[in-house]
Amino acid sequence: MNADQSNRDYRERMNTNPVSICLKPFLTTGLIKALVTGILLCVQAFPVNAASGSHKEITMAKMENGIIHSKVPGDVDSVWNKLLSTLENMKAPVFSKVDHKANAVSVGLDMKEARVVSFGNPAVGTFLMQENPEAALDLPLKILVWESPDGTMLSWNDPAWIARRYGIDPENQTVVKMQKMFEVISGKMQDTH
Repeated sequence: MNADQSNRDYRERMNTNPVSICLKPFLTTGLIKALVTGILLCVQAFPVNAASGSHKEITMAKMENGIIHSKVPGDVDSVWNKLLSTLENMKAPVFSKVDHKANAVSVGLDMKEARVVSFGNPAVGTFLMQENPEAALDLPLKILVWESPDGTMLSWNDPAWIARRYGIDPENQTVVKMQKMFEVISGKMQDTH
């Protein structure tokens, strides 16, 4: 058995994420911010066919923790309104809207803009909860619109990561539908029209 196989076997036995193990020593230092910034710079670009049929190049960063980030044009207010309109046009039921900055201000605190919308389709998400009821902890789906130093970002949990978290096949039809929906939403949010 080689060292790589031994390391993989150890991680599987410990059922831990190697990135989490590596980051633990840095959590109490300022190095975590630099490390996360470096990871965010490692983005992957892939094409998305939006509903309009046009071919777009969208840059997204997929983090080891299952969060996908996509930089979008516009300020938080305009992106938020466009996102809500996009969900409405897609006939995706919105279950809740949370404005974390407004909530912070209401108790005398301040923070950068951060808003979350939860949405979904019970005819889709229920299938995951039938396979594992604990999946309800991550459903309905959510998108975070937030102000980063580099501009406005959309962030969401990768449906394949959610599936793996609950022992569900990430190639499951429901998971694939959810991924495609996020790709369409992200593509529509890139439009400047």
